Amino acid sequence: MRKLVWFAPLSALALVGCSETQSVDKPLADVQTMLVSLPSDANAMPLATRFPGTSYYVEPATNKVVWHFVREGTGEYARYVAELSEDGPGKTSVSTYLEDGPADSNLSFLDDVAKLAGDASVAAALHGTPVDRSAVQQQIAQQMVNNPLAAQITTIETVADEMDRLAPPDKCKTGTQKEMNSWVCQKHGKNINGDTGVITDAETGEVIGHQ
Repeated sequence: MRKLVWFAPLSALALVGCSETQSVDKPLADVQTMLVSLPSDANAMPLATRFPGTSYYVEPATNKVVWHFVREGTGEYARYVAELSEDGPGKTSVSTYLEDGPADSNLSFLDDVAKLAGDASVAAALHGTPVDRSAVQQQIAQQMVNNPLAAQITTIETVADEMDRLAPPDKCKTGTQKEMNSWVCQKHGKNINGDTGVITDAETGEVIGHQ
């Protein structure tokens, strides 16, 4: 899932680890185009957003491609960057590194997950080979297991999803026409003044009708 949530200034992010450089026998413009729109069989970036509330989007820049990783409600927690430079006629050098964002500093494993997915995606794209999604998934799963907080949050989200799945259907939304037109459903989400008959929205207080 891709979503623009919040954009942090470059100075707010710190480099995580060392950069890695590799070369490919393609013009710089072609390499940038390929990385901006990763081949589907080389794209492991979505695997980095399996943690609840996380997403990413890609931003092309001058001789650079940036993948922004964000978490709902907190903002950008990491950027995976690929810097491109000409390395001779028809040849391009690609340096990749991860920048740590200000969000979710207590969930540092998310940075590791983003880098795993980024490294695998860029390497596969440059070499023209499919990414080994199974291997990337196993590495990400191991990061989750090694972080107690990640396992705890994932468990909570899984339980919440299961409770939603097992909850009885809302007959006011999915029931028969008779059930949806019942007095109980008509009152659902509304407040009815017994003296005046005025009907207002339960959340906004806006008058929406009369009895």
